[in-house]
This record gives sequence, C-alpha cells and structure tokens, in this order.
Amino acid sequence: MIKSSGKSTSSNRKTALLGAASLVAGAALFAFAAPAMAEKNGMMDRHKAHLEEVDTDKNGKISRAEADAARDKHFTEADADGDGSVSFEEFQAMAEKHRQMMLKRRFERSDKNNDGVLTGDELGGRFADHFERMDKNGDGEISAEERKKAHKKMRKHRMHDKEDH
Repeated sequence: MIKSSGKSTSSNRKTALLGAASLVAGAALFAFAAPAMAEKNGMMDRHKAHLEEVDTDKNGKISRAEADAARDKHFTEADADGDGSVSFEEFQAMAEKHRQMMLKRRFERSDKNNDGVLTGDELGGRFADHFERMDKNGDGEISAEERKKAHKKMRKHRMHDKEDH
C-alpha cells in the first residue's frame, strides 16, 4: 500500500482499496463494452472468449453478480500477497503483465502467416499501412500537418479506449 505522511493508515488503506476496486471494476465493466469494441477492432474471438468466461451461467448475458465475481477475481489476481489491498508494486506487476499481453497481440497481428516470426514484409507491412493512413493526400510524403492530424487522432483514439476500460 502507498502511504503518505498526511494520511492515517486507515485512510491509506481505504484509498488504496478504492483505487484498486476502481481499477478492477473497470476491467469488469470492460466485459460490457467488449462486443462493440471487438467488432470495431476485429478482435471478436478474444472478447467473445472473455465474455463467455465472465458469463458463468452461460445465458448470453452478464449479470451484476457475474460482473462482481469477475471484478473480485481480477482483484485477487492483482493482490499477489493476499493482504486485501493492491500495493504500487502489485499494481506495477499487473500493468507489466497487461503490457506483455498487448505486445504479444501486436506481434500476432503482424505475423500474417502465424509462423511465430516476423519477416521484413510482415513487420514492414504494419509500417507501410501506418504510412498510408497518415499520407492523406497520397503524395508519398507525410507533411507536418498530416503528422499533427495523425497524432491528434491517435491521442483521441487512446483516450476513447481508456474511457471504454
């Protein structure tokens, strides 16, 4: 738990539990937003599997009890030492695990032939696609204005993703 000199241990514990609960609730709420996001991003299989995992009674819907159970499961996984709170170190470990999963997914999306390695074409293909999206006027060059617009769009997209989680 992160302690500050201005707060009591009880207040610190409540703050840490509230923060951790918010984080875990976000993961559970993600299950509700996942279908629309999955269709948009082409990740339906992965999200469908997650929804099926959360939908324990297999009725095709996620109840409040199932969402709460998913939240509790995520909290328990994050609380590595089992003390009922998530310390900064535990939070860091959870974030690193998430980062590794995202890197793996990015690698798998790039590995078009699913052989476990990236060729120059596979790796370059992602860069070429990115270049094409940024080069709005199709002149084969990315102007400062095109770059600014692309970065603005990317920031907006990332903020939208954060709101969905």
